[in-house]
Amino acid sequence: MILPAWIRLALYNLIACIPVWTEFFTNKIDYSLRGLMMPILGSIMSMATVTLARTRADQPEAPNVQ
Repeated sequence: MILPAWIRLALYNLIACIPVWTEFFTNKIDYSLRGLMMPILGSIMSMATVTLARTRADQPEAPNVQ
């Protein structure tokens, strides 16, 4: 089975976020806005890390020549 690159990236992000939420729902009882922001921020950080690791820049960066 061959998957498009965007589906693979979405699955990698899902795999990175699921442990954050399973830990939250098994250990926390704080469902206030502040309590929910921690797993949301953790998910965003995980998704950003996976996205940066699995993608590349559109064009290579030019070296600084002085």
